[in-house]
Amino acid sequence: MKGYIICNGYLASKKFDENNDLYIEAGKKAGLTLEVITNIEIKYGIENGNAYIKGLKKCDFVLFLDKDIELAKCLEKMGISVFNNSKVIETCDNKAKTFVALSNNNIAMPKTYISPLVFNNTYKGDTYIDYLEENLDYPIIVKECYGSFGVQVYLAQNRNELQCLRDNLIYVPHIYQEFIKTSFGTDIRIHVVGNKYVVAMKRTSDLNFKANISSGGRMEKIDPPAEAIDMAIKISNILKSDFIGVDILFGEDNFVLCEVNSNAHIKNILDCTGVNVAEEIIAHIIKIMYKKTSN
Repeated sequence: MKGYIICNGYLASKKFDENNDLYIEAGKKAGLTLEVITNIEIKYGIENGNAYIKGLKKCDFVLFLDKDIELAKCLEKMGISVFNNSKVIETCDNKAKTFVALSNNNIAMPKTYISPLVFNNTYKGDTYIDYLEENLDYPIIVKECYGSFGVQVYLAQNRNELQCLRDNLIYVPHIYQEFIKTSFGTDIRIHVVGNKYVVAMKRTSDLNFKANISSGGRMEKIDPPAEAIDMAIKISNILKSDFIGVDILFGEDNFVLCEVNSNAHIKNILDCTGVNVAEEIIAHIIKIMYKKTSN
């Protein structure tokens, strides 16, 4: 069985190479041939009314570690099995879409307000901050809808900071959220594969409100309470994901969703726990592909 790992060619770095290598080695152990190819090497679009792909040889499946949604959709149009599928990637890549998709499902999450769409060069000020102050206490979390490793996440301590962030992000999709003070600098990352719990780690930062390892946080293996695991599995089922990383905050008396990752990096969790999530994901893909070929 042959598959491609598709990643973003504009994000080439040791961190991403290590991530890809874990999947390649896991594939070898399982008897799979996996080849890395970037979205730069692939040409895709529509010709004569039909989706087309160039630069990709015949394969059984694609492990899609990029967020190039339209490429994933074209692959699916061509009849190629994509893990995760384009809908999951699209939903998880946009934080507003994630919270909307998971709403009305009895999942604890922070109060979340989605900034209205503002067309370029049309903003002349508004009273939206008044609305936010009526519903949220400071500090207020501000997140760009698209972003990774905690880079596009901010904390506004007062109205001036909030106004500054709003002005800077007015043409960028973003959300405003309740700050879960009981989880300052701390969260749990839970990996779920095939709607089953695999492993988790606790991430902690003493200086930063963000627990991301990329932001200087430290990590430790943890056996999460059943409530946290159940939340992660429930989210996986709702999204119909093949694999996800769910970040969960510590509320005062419950666990609260932070965000969901459709292609969470797996090197840190391996270093922390000794569990190779890549092997679990490859095993899941093999299981799904054998089911498809036997039907």
